[in-house]
Amino acid sequence: MSTLGENRISRRSFVGLSGAALAAACTMGASSPEPKRKAVPIALQLYSLRNECKADLPGTLAAIGKMGFQGVEWFGWGGYFDRTPKELRKMLDDNNLKTGSDHIHMDAFQGDRFQRSLELYQTLGNQVVTLSDLTGVQGDRQTAQYWLEAAQRMNELAEKLRPHGLRLGLHNHRGELEKLADGRLPWELIFDNTSKDVAQQMHLAHWPATGLDPVAHIKRYPGRTLTLHMNDWAPGKRELLLGEGNVKWLEVFDAAETVGGIQWYIVEQESYPFPPLESVEKSLTNLRRLLSQRR
Repeated sequence: MSTLGENRISRRSFVGLSGAALAAACTMGASSPEPKRKAVPIALQLYSLRNECKADLPGTLAAIGKMGFQGVEWFGWGGYFDRTPKELRKMLDDNNLKTGSDHIHMDAFQGDRFQRSLELYQTLGNQVVTLSDLTGVQGDRQTAQYWLEAAQRMNELAEKLRPHGLRLGLHNHRGELEKLADGRLPWELIFDNTSKDVAQQMHLAHWPATGLDPVAHIKRYPGRTLTLHMNDWAPGKRELLLGEGNVKWLEVFDAAETVGGIQWYIVEQESYPFPPLESVEKSLTNLRRLLSQRR
C-alpha cells in the first residue's frame, strides 16, 4: 500500500505540469489547420455566347475551356446546335468541360420526349435540369393560384425525375420577385410549396434590382441552391461585368457554400461592355478574384 507521502505532489510541480499541459494544448490548437472550403467549379451559361455557339460550337467550347471554365450550362429550350448527344459529349471531353445544368421548359419531359431527354442527360453526365421559366403553366401570373399550381406541376415533374438521378430547379426573372396584390412573393410561393428536392437557381442581378436579399433566401431554403447565375447589377447601368455592381459577393459565397448546397457557380453575361468572348473572360477573372477574398 502506498503512503500519503509517496502520493503527494508539490504545488510547484503541479503548477509546472499544468503549465506544460496548457502550453501543449495551445500549441496543438495553433497548429491545427483551418478547414478548407470546397472548391466550387465554375460553368458558363452558353446563352452568353449564343451567336458564337451557333456559328462555331467546337471553336467556342475550345475557347471556353482555355479561359478556365470547368463546365457549361446548356439552354436546351433553344436546341443543341444540331448536334447529337454523343457529339456534344465529345466536344465537352475534348475541352475538359462538364455539364453543370441545362435550361429547359416543362415540355422537354412530356410524352415521348421524356425518354429522349433522359438519354441526353445520361450521355452528357448531367444531374440538374433547370426550368428557365414556367412555360406550360396556364393562368394569371398576378394571382397566388397560378404560382401554387406551378408548384404542384414542379412537384410532379421532380417526382418523375428523381428515380433517374435528376434534380429539378427553377430560374428566376424579375416577375418571380415582384409581390402580388396580396403581398406574397411568387418565389416564396413556389419554394414554400415544393419538395426539398426542387432547387432554386437565383439570377443574382435581379435580387438587388428588386430590393431583395438573395442571401436571406439561400438561408431560407437550405440545401436547395445547387446553382447560381453569377451576374451583377447597379442602378442605371446596363453594360456591366460581374463584380462591378451591388451584389454582396462574399456574403453570397458564404451562404451558398455553408447552407445552400452549391454545386456550380454559373457565369451569365447578358450585356457586353467588350466583345462577347472578352466580356465573358473578364467576368470569369473578376469572379475568381472575388472568390480568393473569401474568409
